[in-house]
Amino acid sequence: MSTTDQTHRRATQLTLPLKYVGIIFMVAIVVNAVVIFFFRGSPFVYAVIPFNLAYIFSVAWLAKAAYSWFMAVITVLLTVFPVGVLIIMLLAYSRATKELKELGYKPSFSGNLKEI
Repeated sequence: MSTTDQTHRRATQLTLPLKYVGIIFMVAIVVNAVVIFFFRGSPFVYAVIPFNLAYIFSVAWLAKAAYSWFMAVITVLLTVFPVGVLIIMLLAYSRATKELKELGYKPSFSGNLKEI
């Protein structure tokens, strides 16, 4: 396997979680705001749980891609401390984009890779 193939494979491994973390983060924020605003005090507030879980697991996927399995496990365990998940998301996102730049790629908003 050539270095170019390995570089492109690593860039793809980093880009896919970056794409989904961004999408799920925005969706989770919107759903949380809408549901809590309109359904405060009713059982429909629990409708945000699947979106929040999707966000946590996508951040764990990004942490695994940028760091290791250990960081992914830490991310899931930090669900009781949401600020910790946000911090890990920012650290992993930063590391993944930095590594992509070093590999000579730039991710687009849609998750496609662009060579620099």
